[in-house]
Amino acid sequence: MTTANMIDLLQFKFRVVPDLRENDALILEILNQSQDRAIHLLSNHLLSELQVVETNKSLTNDGYDITTLSSTVYGGVAGVQYVKINGGKFCRKVSFREYQDHADSKMTFDTSEPVWYSRGTIVYPIPATSGTTIDFYFMKVPDTLAADTNSSINAKYHDLIVEIAESELWAGVGEFNRREDAITRVTEKISMFNIESPVTDMISENVGYDSTVVRDYVLTT
Repeated sequence: MTTANMIDLLQFKFRVVPDLRENDALILEILNQSQDRAIHLLSNHLLSELQVVETNKSLTNDGYDITTLSSTVYGGVAGVQYVKINGGKFCRKVSFREYQDHADSKMTFDTSEPVWYSRGTIVYPIPATSGTTIDFYFMKVPDTLAADTNSSINAKYHDLIVEIAESELWAGVGEFNRREDAITRVTEKISMFNIESPVTDMISENVGYDSTVVRDYVLTT
């Protein structure tokens, strides 16, 4: 669905509300807010169009400022999904407090289990040396919707953006019952999308594996 299609659909839904029927600028503003809300509500793995990998990033003073990445990270540091030592392992994210506790106790971090923490917009992988380069996996900011710019996310979710926008617009004109109806549809769609395409963060306990071979998982009967 193009942005123009979204605007036309909302104008049709609000054809009895003159202030909205002809107000493309307001509808476009609400659609952009609704796209952001859709991204917040959908599981990250459903938003593959926004998932970016930027590799071989050199550290400065042991850290890397994510604002210098080629694509803008959606949500700032919170949008960084994974940090990986280039040519090495993925880093485990830790809080600054956990980093402090380890540093104060004289414990050292090992390349066999690297970690990363952040301060402001700076990501610090540990351990790292001056020659270390980093790979970043993150969610990028979507394109801003405009008359000639369509949504970056999968077309499957464009109707969801329209439904969210509809709920906000009904609230704006004081039609709260219609707003609740739209919210109900949004909630149903979110649940359907997130449930129909689940992913797991671990190997299922129902899947056996050969413990004698590192990471060689095999089905058992």
